[in-house]
Amino acid sequence: MEFIHNIGKRIREEIILTLLSNRSKKELASLMGVSQAAITKFTKGEIHPSDESMMRLINSLNEEEKRTVFTLIFKELAKSIEEVLNGYIKYIDKGETEHEMSYLVEKIIELYETNGSSVQTKHKGYRMKET
Repeated sequence: MEFIHNIGKRIREEIILTLLSNRSKKELASLMGVSQAAITKFTKGEIHPSDESMMRLINSLNEEEKRTVFTLIFKELAKSIEEVLNGYIKYIDKGETEHEMSYLVEKIIELYETNGSSVQTKHKGYRMKET
């Protein structure tokens, strides 16, 4: 899962903090293959887990925890896209932007529907809604 390389420090820390609400530092450290001291440093933002540690963690989670983690990642990606668009939209050719955004939205919908969910559209945008 190459995607893990593309998630930032902030979301890695949020994932660790979220999982600590239901697990001990000792258990989380064991799942990640790191020390308890490393977990403490992750939660303080002093260091950040490697791609390998994050993949070990994700692969060891139950289905509910994986859904939680991927929801966090998805929200972070959406926030990043919004920040880029808000900061740089005036510098981008609108015709090209509309084409690229349409492609992005279509791919997201295609992936979402492939996994057994439906997507409900609204005026001037898409809203995903599980059925």
